[in-house]
Amino acid sequence: MTHGPRVAANGAVLADMERRVTELAAAGDDALAAAWAQVASDFAWNSPCGVLASPAIDDALEAIGLRQVPRGRRTPRGDGPERVLHVITECAAVGGHSRMAWRWIERDEERLPTLALTRHRAEVPPPLARALAARGGRHVPILGHDLLERARALGRLVDDHDLVVLHIHPMEVAASIALADRDGRPPVLFVNHADHCFWLAPRVPDVVLSSRPAAERLCVARRGVHPERSAALPVPAEPAAAPPPRDAARRALGLGDDAVALVAMASAYKLAAIDDIGFIDLVEPVLDAVPDATVLVVGPDDDGLWAQARARTGGRLRALGRLDDPSGVLAAADAFLDGYPCASLTAALEAAALGIPVVSYAPPRPQAATYDIDEPALADVHVVARTRDAYVAALRDLAGDPAARGRLGARTAASAAAMHDRGRWRAALEAAYDRARANAGEGPLAGAAPPIADAGTVREDAFLLALHDASGLALTPAGALLRNGDAFPCDPRRGLSVVVHCRDDPEGLMRALGSAVETLADLDEVEAIVIDDASGPATAAVIDGLRGDVRVIRNPAPLGPQASFAAAVEAAQGQAALLMTSDVVLLPGWLAPLADALARPGVSGAAPAVLRGTGREV
Repeated sequence: MTHGPRVAANGAVLADMERRVTELAAAGDDALAAAWAQVASDFAWNSPCGVLASPAIDDALEAIGLRQVPRGRRTPRGDGPERVLHVITECAAVGGHSRMAWRWIERDEERLPTLALTRHRAEVPPPLARALAARGGRHVPILGHDLLERARALGRLVDDHDLVVLHIHPMEVAASIALADRDGRPPVLFVNHADHCFWLAPRVPDVVLSSRPAAERLCVARRGVHPERSAALPVPAEPAAAPPPRDAARRALGLGDDAVALVAMASAYKLAAIDDIGFIDLVEPVLDAVPDATVLVVGPDDDGLWAQARARTGGRLRALGRLDDPSGVLAAADAFLDGYPCASLTAALEAAALGIPVVSYAPPRPQAATYDIDEPALADVHVVARTRDAYVAALRDLAGDPAARGRLGARTAASAAAMHDRGRWRAALEAAYDRARANAGEGPLAGAAPPIADAGTVREDAFLLALHDASGLALTPAGALLRNGDAFPCDPRRGLSVVVHCRDDPEGLMRALGSAVETLADLDEVEAIVIDDASGPATAAVIDGLRGDVRVIRNPAPLGPQASFAAAVEAAQGQAALLMTSDVVLLPGWLAPLADALARPGVSGAAPAVLRGTGREV
């Protein structure tokens, strides 16, 4: 199936999930409706469905939020600096949305930041942690056994702040629920970092902030965002505080004195061949035309097609893998090569701020407006080639004229500095805050145009699906469900299924069940399931004697614990299932750590500490 029909098929899957979410919400099963909303939106984000928003899911989440996280009118605080709550789903040391968050906090000098992490499972990246510490801020993990608990926790934080900034992933459900009730809600700003993808709740924020004109157009045209709710805020780019010396950086990369270093920075999937050619096909003719050139690419690993390209070019085209700190590579660069077929705006701005000329291949194509750079800061200095021959010629000219390259680099740095000057950026930020305050006072705005869908959007979505196929991001419905297991209710104290596997071990079985009864005496909603893994008559008789108190699953032939547990989990009715073999004894106090573990973001399973193990544990 080609990508166009697959987009349509994905759209049918999304429609089915929308119906499920709507029906669950209408029936008042809010926790399950929220969980399926996260599954559906994660699927639509990663497997393009022909739409960039889902009014049906947004309506359901709004209704859930009004029921589950109501808020009354607040009196604005008059003491101290304004408090800004930055909400992030996940963040990393690399990536445009993480950089936007920590640079926003760095530059917002008059306000006190709090960072709410709704699904982050690692340490806070050092630059973000430093930015918070410098402003006297803190970070708060949002915990809960289901999305409603997490939404309520987030809602309490929201009510303690004066402004809310969303740097969230497209499938972020807790924020939609927590912010549904506008009565007394602080102004909300949404950072549109996934501007070309599906995302939830375009009606929730008071202003949507996009870093480029194409993103603003998509918000209005394909999400139905009211133009008064859409504004521009550039990515705050600036050179590293202390970049490494150029000569040392070039030596570290094995570059000779006369080498012309052409640097690119992008995830591997942004450089794969999609419609026509990929980045490797684009730059190999440059190496033929410019004998002194070396192309260094930060992002892809040196394997597969990249290793083959390195071998073909005698090491003049090198993939350096992912680097959390690429400053040494940028310090060695003579020109920055924008990604193709998908541009890398943040990386290009980083290079421009360092005075590195930016060169793009931008042939006429239907998806050009979305996937090519359209950053106003680079308009007069950005070298754009419309044909492959023009691209080779532009780089040959830059490589052959160091003086012209230096002049262009200086103009590039000046242009980037003018757009991203701290004072000017802060003025744009204050204007965004003011706009959010004004819009918050007006409430929801009517009159937004319905999202468009035409031949152009079909081509664009097919291209995005191909891009996600190349990256491995595309999901099946089952894959989306598996990735979002932590969205479903999982509090063992509100419903626990104890599953015990037994094969010819009646004494161990009774000991295991006895320990469960003793340690779970305070729980009301507990069921026990015993798996009889084709035991002999004596054990089978013991298990049959337990019927009425336990549910029994009997295997006609031995399957072993792991294969047996799958069927038992299907039959289990609790929010959580405890899987154990008959030689396990539960010690007092085991339930609370399990409940705590399952409340952490991204966790849908936990393994115990085994004491006095026999070596037979699974």
